Amino acid sequence: GVESDPTILFRATHLAALGGDHPRAEHLAVAAIDAGAPPAEMLLLQGQAVWTLGRISEAIAILERAAMEDEEHPTTVKLTGQIAAARASALAGETDGNTRGLEVIDRAIERHPELSVTLAFPKSVLLLKLENAALSELALQVATPGPDADDADRAKFDLAQAPPLSALGRVDESLDAARAAVAHSVESLQPIFPLRRAQMVLETVLIQVGALEEAREIAARSLEACIERDDELGTRYNELMLGQCYLGMGQLDTAGRWFSDVISGS
Repeated sequence: GVESDPTILFRATHLAALGGDHPRAEHLAVAAIDAGAPPAEMLLLQGQAVWTLGRISEAIAILERAAMEDEEHPTTVKLTGQIAAARASALAGETDGNTRGLEVIDRAIERHPELSVTLAFPKSVLLLKLENAALSELALQVATPGPDADDADRAKFDLAQAPPLSALGRVDESLDAARAAVAHSVESLQPIFPLRRAQMVLETVLIQVGALEEAREIAARSLEACIERDDELGTRYNELMLGQCYLGMGQLDTAGRWFSDVISGS
């Protein structure tokens, strides 16, 4: 109830988001908006936090507000792209959401062609969810790192490239990319994505190539990290991966229990 400095709340919201404290990021974003902080950016962080906590419909509504604020009071093209990517990811949890998410991304690129590189990554994910691995891999070509790219750019590309390469049967390339993404998260002083996210990509590729025991071990570690971070979507995904591991191993009762956890948690 005490009047607060919007700049402090703005910075605090970013720190909570960077630290993976999603409940606190949501709470601080609301307080920052009330105090007069830039609403579009705070709504983006709030929406991403709510989405990670598994409240998909609420997240979509918040991110729609962020897009409206950004359109009425534009600041940077980068923020516009971040909002479009977040909306597309959240929409993927709804019926026909992958197609709607692609429409959001394509509209953003049409308005701001310079976003084509950064939005290539969420676009590739949505195309893969629509079971079009060839187009998914093709969408990433515009974002291929050049010879002067830094470690973060290469890691981001590796993370995005591994799943479509795996779906296309390019096993060695997909494994190399997924392992490189994990290595970045472990070795970098400022990783561009959390380790648990890279682990989820690697375990998915390992399951597809039949390395079930390694996939099971990584999924268990990633699940523990997701639970610690209140990452509901990551928790459900890792439970699903563990179920698939045990199914592939022929341990049907154990697989059934994991799948039941996915359904009840979802």
